[in-house]
Amino acid sequence: MTKKILIPGIVMFLIFTSAFSIAARPEGLSSPDGFVKEYLCEKMNSLITRNVDSLDKYYSNQNMEQRKYLLFTKQQLLQDFLVAYSSNNYTIQKVFPTVKVLNTEIRDGSVKITALLTARLHWNAQNSSGSPVVGVISENHQLCLGKENNHWIISSDKFETDRGSSEESINAAYDKMSNTVDQLKKEAVASLERAKASRPGRIQLIPKSQAIESESRTIYNRDDACNWAQKYWKNYSVEFVNLGDQEWEGGDCTNFISQCMRAGGAGNDTQGIFQWYYIRKGNTGTKSDSYSWTWATARGLNSVLTGNHSKKEFGPKGMEKVITGDMAYSAEVGQFVVPGDIIQYEFTAALGLKHSAIIVGKVYNSGSQRYEPVIATHSFDSWNLPWAKNAYKTHFIHITGVNQAV
Repeated sequence: MTKKILIPGIVMFLIFTSAFSIAARPEGLSSPDGFVKEYLCEKMNSLITRNVDSLDKYYSNQNMEQRKYLLFTKQQLLQDFLVAYSSNNYTIQKVFPTVKVLNTEIRDGSVKITALLTARLHWNAQNSSGSPVVGVISENHQLCLGKENNHWIISSDKFETDRGSSEESINAAYDKMSNTVDQLKKEAVASLERAKASRPGRIQLIPKSQAIESESRTIYNRDDACNWAQKYWKNYSVEFVNLGDQEWEGGDCTNFISQCMRAGGAGNDTQGIFQWYYIRKGNTGTKSDSYSWTWATARGLNSVLTGNHSKKEFGPKGMEKVITGDMAYSAEVGQFVVPGDIIQYEFTAALGLKHSAIIVGKVYNSGSQRYEPVIATHSFDSWNLPWAKNAYKTHFIHITGVNQAV
């Protein structure tokens, strides 16, 4: 008798493409709070099983509009984690999710729940025998639940990602979203195969004192910028208005980076071509505060940093290196940036700059023999994660000054 053997790539593809119709629903009609906690924990655990289809059982089998939220979530998990990590020879070894239900409203058979998902991610080189780096993420979810066949289902799940709000999926075409997920599953399989073939190595988190050049401290206090990021990546500062929830397209990400730069010594610049400022009207941040679009948007901040550098004007400034695709990252880029510097992302060729992050540390990857930055962000909120985002283009900006006209 001839034995049939499935090659590893085919096995992995089957894991990623398992049909949602065979996924078992959660047993019985549990409490709404328990259902939400189970769902959000399953979302994070799918990064370990690499099976995003495990989330299918929490959504309707018939309502395609509701299932757009499911497809959006799958895109996030695949693009921002599974593909992005493995394309840089990283893997997520463990996740430790916790869910806190902040509010529950029950009315006419439907339920609205606000919940906070926090998870510690242990990430490492794909073929590493060393200790992992520990990162943390935090997501605020506003979920609406309904009932289908005596089971809770998710009608909507509003939350922020690096690429925008899940609410944007409402206007997207279902078939296009579904095709994108299918393509990302294939990319996840291919990138994991490449990562498994990478050289064995260890990643070592470099102490910040070693990663920052001494001459950089005199013109921009990188320690203070990184300390601000560590203090406020999750618990937002009341000194500045929160621009999340699509107050600006892209959320609070660049507002947070500008705050870090302010903590590092960058003062208001209200004159000249490239203005950058935040002027508070009271003791705490409110929507009546005055701030420039360059303070709050990725494209605006980029124009200030590169414009002030090229024109030698007063204000924050920086030099930029741009790569196309995560796999274009090189040891040269790793030497170019240090903690306190900025990374910005173009997720697609058509949309331009959409997201900003601050470098809060660096790791040395002995397998690829290069330094690689770790970042903190708002919208979505994260600390100590790898820089890679599976973006079309990534802009690495080395801050060269804050208040000088040189």
